[in-house]
Amino acid sequence: MKKTYKNPGGYRLLALDMDNTLFDESLEISPRTERAIRAAVEKGVTVLLATGRMFRSALPFAERLGLGDVPLITYNGALVKTTRGRETLFHEPVPLPAARRIVEAAEERGYHYQVFVDDKLYVKEINEKVKRYQAIARVEAHQVGNIREWLKKPPTKMLVFEPAHEIKGIQDLLEGLVGDQVNLTISFPFFLEIVSLRASKGAALEGVARRLGIRASEIIAVGDSFNDLSMLEYAGLGVAVENAPDGVKRKANYITASCWADGVAHVIETFLL
Repeated sequence: MKKTYKNPGGYRLLALDMDNTLFDESLEISPRTERAIRAAVEKGVTVLLATGRMFRSALPFAERLGLGDVPLITYNGALVKTTRGRETLFHEPVPLPAARRIVEAAEERGYHYQVFVDDKLYVKEINEKVKRYQAIARVEAHQVGNIREWLKKPPTKMLVFEPAHEIKGIQDLLEGLVGDQVNLTISFPFFLEIVSLRASKGAALEGVARRLGIRASEIIAVGDSFNDLSMLEYAGLGVAVENAPDGVKRKANYITASCWADGVAHVIETFLL
């Protein structure tokens, strides 16, 4: 754990990853955590979600928590859109040539992959992996058959869903093919998420902060995975939950309790209330 904070107080913005940070596999937000978030909002802190999820998947949680009309950082920073006004502040999709190359590589090797276009999820066919993803994200998948022919528009995000022991090898393969055009990060151990090279949670958080007139030193960011590193490094206080991999925790300024033990609530109660 790092002991040096960029700012010991005066925080004005709290950015929260969702899966395995704000909630665990049950997708529930504990009463303690919800009370803490609402108390922070009432105190005037801007609380926003920063997730790899789709906008339509993250929005119900933002509404439930009463965050107000705030920007939602979605698709790992590739799409930033306001909750109520639905104003798109930033959208940087995967370049179409790179997306097509990824589709070709996935088809050649039999990888399961998904594409996200216009905030909708598209798949080749509905199978058990798609059903599992639908249950996690609480969204409907659209079956389109031949994605090679169907894909005419740059996707906001792509995702490869394969066993955890294969994901790093797939990441390395795609890095060699299109690493100069995309960011490839592992979120869940079995999810490889692919967005534009210009998209990251950190870059999106920086853009939101600039828009709101908030300095990096006035921001707390909380996350659990490698797709959270950029925002943890940007924020004045980068926090990793205890259940994060060691590689993420080494980069954090502070380690909070796990997602199963109200780690987000602990951060709010310690630094914001």
